[in-house]
Amino acid sequence: MKTSVVMRAVAVVAIGLAMSGCVMNRNRVYEPIREGLDAMKGRDVAVVYRTLGLPDRKETVGKKMMFVWNKTRCDVLVQTDLQGMVEESTLVGGPRACKWVRAAMVDFKAREAAKD
Repeated sequence: MKTSVVMRAVAVVAIGLAMSGCVMNRNRVYEPIREGLDAMKGRDVAVVYRTLGLPDRKETVGKKMMFVWNKTRCDVLVQTDLQGMVEESTLVGGPRACKWVRAAMVDFKAREAAKD
């Protein structure tokens, strides 16, 4: 009886550790991306071009422009006003697919830190 209780407790702890590892891995990928995209708000879309390269798609909808970067099942969407100032951005994709964006944002943050 005691053995089964101990085994269940070990199983619960193992599952918890495995799940926290997944969360930590996701945070390691997504956190620099979110920080980089947030730092680009209010700046010219050229900053995003220098970081991610030329967009795969650009559309004007009303008084907004939408830019889309799409690679390996990871999309970065950036919305600007008609003057090209970044207003909003979002990321759609899994941690593995979005590693290219993470690498670009880490580089962007390093370049920004070097300016200071």
